[in-house]
This record gives sequence, structure tokens and C-alpha cells, in this order.
Amino acid sequence: MLVPMARTTSLLIVCHGNLCRSPMAQALVRHWATNLGASERIVVDSAGTRPFQPGGPAHPQTLALLEQNGVDARGLVCRGMAEDDFERFDKVLAVDRFVARQLEARRQGGAPVELLLPYGCSGEQDVPDPYLDGRFAEVFALLDDACKGLVERCLAEPGRRG
Repeated sequence: MLVPMARTTSLLIVCHGNLCRSPMAQALVRHWATNLGASERIVVDSAGTRPFQPGGPAHPQTLALLEQNGVDARGLVCRGMAEDDFERFDKVLAVDRFVARQLEARRQGGAPVELLLPYGCSGEQDVPDPYLDGRFAEVFALLDDACKGLVERCLAEPGRRG
């Protein structure tokens, strides 16, 4: 009897500068995919609508908070949205409604734009920008919850095995 192979899901998480929120979420999705035994089935990247420092690292406080919480932050590199990102990824997830509107205005087809936080239990829709207000710990808690829920949902979708 042939058992269907689990399909890989590709995710792109987008914020404004790809400096704080989306790279933090990228690392957290990888973390939860690994912890839930799905690291081979979930591919994740992050981007910014207006990248702060293309090719540069995530914000130092983002990297420090990830490290403090045992989340691997290797490979996080700032980049902007590419023209073909909507075609290359299964899901494009915005960190807030403002970013979602910007993405929808650029989308010419391909993956729909979704908000990330509804995958969690917070009841919130918008991840605050810690670059502006320093609320990195609050952002981490919101994203940790949403990213775990996102990974669990991806694994539960039809055609996937857990």
C-alpha cells in the first residue's frame, strides 16, 4: 500500500522593515516546525514591504530575545518583497492590517494575503511594531502563540500527515 508523502508548505511572513516582527516570526515558525517534527514539511522566509537594511541582520533586540528563549536565529537576513513571492509561497502572512493592505495592492495573483495573529489565541489582529515602542517581549509572546498555531494548522490541512 502506498502512503502519500506529506506535502511541503511554504510560508512568507511580511512586516514593514523586515527587521523585528517578520524575522522573529520566521525564527519562531522554524522553532515550532522543529519541535512538532515538521521541519522537513514547512519552509519559511520573511520579507519587508520597505526593507530597512537589505542583506543585514535582524534587530539586535530581536536576536537577543530569540536567543534568551532558546530559538535559533541563524540565517535571518533582511530582504524586500520580490515580484514572484506571491507565486513562490503557499501562504503570505502579514503582521498587521497596514502591511496586509500594502501587500494586497501589489498582489497580481498567487497566494492570498492573510494576517498572522489570528492563527493564535490572542484575539488581536495587529502585531505592534517594537522598533517604534520597544515592546519586544510582548511581540515575542504574540508571535510565539500565533506561529505555533500556524504550524499546527499547516500540519492539519488535508493531504498532510503529522
